[in-house]
Amino acid sequence: VLIKLPATHFEAVSWPSMPPNTPHVYCVVTTSDTFQPPSFDSPILQTYLDAILTDFMAYGEDFAEEFIKTTRGWSRYWLDDREEDLANRLDDAEGEYEYEHVMHLLNRCAPGADG
Repeated sequence: VLIKLPATHFEAVSWPSMPPNTPHVYCVVTTSDTFQPPSFDSPILQTYLDAILTDFMAYGEDFAEEFIKTTRGWSRYWLDDREEDLANRLDDAEGEYEYEHVMHLLNRCAPGADG
């Protein structure tokens, strides 16, 4: 379940502060009954990572890197579905740069991202 909470409910606990002018924070809430780790049938999708990391990079590469380094559950079940993704594509010129930047961050910071 994705819920939206006021940003005032959160406090930065690391070196980066909360991004300025952030009215709310989206949180994913699951129970042990609904959460399933990545698997062959349900892999981590590259287009999902492209979307969230591109958004996070708007607050700086350090912010995106912190997300990668503090995320648990990285898996060998990783699917590059960019060719199949039509709805969420960025403009070609911008998208190609962002994809390269996302992959650079993932290869540098996420366990198992490079294959």
